[in-house]
Amino acid sequence: MRGAAAGEEDASEVAPRIRVFVRDHIRDVEMILARAEEVGLTFSGAKSVFGVREIMLLGFLCGPYGKRIDERKALGVTANRPCSTVKELRRFLGAVSVYRAFIPHFAEVAEPLYSLLRKGAPWDWNSACHEAMDELKTLVSAAPCLRELDYQAAAGPVYLTVDAGPHAAGWVISQGAGVDRQPARFGAKTFNEAQRAVGGKADAARRSSSSGREGRVGFGPAGGSEQSG
Repeated sequence: MRGAAAGEEDASEVAPRIRVFVRDHIRDVEMILARAEEVGLTFSGAKSVFGVREIMLLGFLCGPYGKRIDERKALGVTANRPCSTVKELRRFLGAVSVYRAFIPHFAEVAEPLYSLLRKGAPWDWNSACHEAMDELKTLVSAAPCLRELDYQAAAGPVYLTVDAGPHAAGWVISQGAGVDRQPARFGAKTFNEAQRAVGGKADAARRSSSSGREGRVGFGPAGGSEQSG
């Protein structure tokens, strides 16, 4: 289980047709069940699944690759038509927000839609709203797999990349080097009116100097962090 989560399965044989990672997985399951028995936990046999490479967990498909969106679940977002009422818009944003950890720049992309929900805002479903909805549906259908972070030194540094615009701030946590670098999750926060007033000036200054900031976070005895513009 530990090796599978890191995507590093040992496929060598310990016995005819029995691979090391299969043996290790069985040992891990036995250990977990033994500990559960010690503290009095029980499991539903009908709902338990063992020895599979992929499993549905809390609505997401999880496997050695990490976590990804189930295409069937994504239809709850991509099948939506343009909204004609506030109720429909809230329903759509509620559905797409479930996957915001998979969506880069979520708050910035969804800004035209959230602007319709602000107090006193008139209902005006314009081209910007239509484009924002289409882009969110595309981002959900093409969402990347999210990896599990590995805090062992050999796995390499964990990166936190942060950026901000006039309406929102966004970030991504990732790990790996070069082409092997993979996101672990995306995040975003929409600014309120006071933050927008400050953010607009800060955004202009930021754009004139750089396109964001990235920090490399160290774990373990060495620890530490690095920043770059």
